[in-house]
Amino acid sequence: SDITPGINSSSPQQLTAIGDWLYFTANAGAVGYELWRTNGTVTIQAADIYNDGYSNPAEFTEFNGYLYFQAYDATNGVELWRTNGTTTELVQDIRTGTDSSNPSRFTAFNSYLYFQANDGTNGYELWRTDGTTLGTTLVEDINTNVGGSSYPNYFTALGDFLYFNANDGTHGYELWRINDEGTTQSVAVPGTSAGVGCMCARPLSAMDGRLFIAMYSDETGSEFAYLDEPTFGLPPTNRDGSVWSTALVLLAAVTAVAGVGLRMRGAPRS
Repeated sequence: SDITPGINSSSPQQLTAIGDWLYFTANAGAVGYELWRTNGTVTIQAADIYNDGYSNPAEFTEFNGYLYFQAYDATNGVELWRTNGTTTELVQDIRTGTDSSNPSRFTAFNSYLYFQANDGTNGYELWRTDGTTLGTTLVEDINTNVGGSSYPNYFTALGDFLYFNANDGTHGYELWRINDEGTTQSVAVPGTSAGVGCMCARPLSAMDGRLFIAMYSDETGSEFAYLDEPTFGLPPTNRDGSVWSTALVLLAAVTAVAGVGLRMRGAPRS
């Protein structure tokens, strides 16, 4: 479809498939960037959220048959929306009034959609929604410092937990996890350097029952590590037969208290 006829561009973005439809944002000229969808034959505007300007829908994520996203209108600012293609609705005005909560990093896990948002009181913290207004809640204010934000990010599911990075304002970015009951837990041990966490703010990746991460320690710097789910065992030697260092064995012992074992393979350092 030539959504904006002629040489002007609609610049479709955020392409996300749900059922038989592909949703995206596009600029049709007069209405600006709004929500569209296509089944490959029919291409239509799904909603005009901000009638007098651009709603700029973004962060498209499928959850329970709905497309969830952030979008702007003059009444609520940038807030949490959803659509099933027929009905497009504001889920909750998390930061009431025209100020924006800027919900982002949407990740579906079991019964909830998790994300970060700023309610104007707690900073950017961990939220989740079941799709209802009452079911859209702050999970935990991880960084309780005045004006502080934990910026939860890199949500990655493994086993019964959703893992993510967050900064509690004291230990830097660490590895956290949450289960479907809403119980959060710090997994990694705080770094031994002032203001430096064990976890760098880098993506997590799950594969074959392991969570792969980049982990910081004073001994090795930032190196490659992995966490086993759900056995959390620590072998006496590394895969190449080398013995674990004392510092990392202590690290494993402390994390074992939380039911978690971290393993690290340190690269030779010059």
